[in-house]
Amino acid sequence: MATLKFIDLEYKCSECGSVNDKKSIKCWRCNSEFIGIVKGGLKKSKDQVNSQQYLSLISLSAIFKHLSYFYGFIALIGILLGFYFIDKMDNIFTGLLIIICSLLIGCYSIIHSVLFSKGILLFIDIANDIRKMSKYFENK
Repeated sequence: MATLKFIDLEYKCSECGSVNDKKSIKCWRCNSEFIGIVKGGLKKSKDQVNSQQYLSLISLSAIFKHLSYFYGFIALIGILLGFYFIDKMDNIFTGLLIIICSLLIGCYSIIHSVLFSKGILLFIDIANDIRKMSKYFENK
C-alpha cells in the first residue's frame, strides 16, 4: 500500500561516498549516480527516491481507497434504513428492496473504487519497471 511519508534523505555517491547537497543526478567527482540514504542508515534505490514523481497518482489512489470506505458506510446506512422500514413501518417489500439495492450498489461501488485504486498503483509499478528495464538495456 502506498502511503505518503516525508523521509529526510541524504544523497551520497555510490562510488566515492561524497555527499550531494544540490540534489543533482551525477556525482561531480566520479560521474556516477547518487543514491538516497535515509539519515537512519537505510538505503533507497533511485526509483524509490523518485516515487514522488507520481505523487498526484498516489494521492488519487488514496482518495479512491477512502471513497470505498465512504461507500461502505452509505450502504450500511441503507441496510439499516431497510430494516427500519421492515420493523417500524411494517412495509416488508420496501424494506427488502432498500436492503437489496443497498447491498448490490454498495458492493459494486466498493469493488469498483478499490479496483480503480489498485489499478492506479499498478500503473505506477509498471512505469517504474519499464524505467528499470530501459536503464538496464541502455547500459548493455
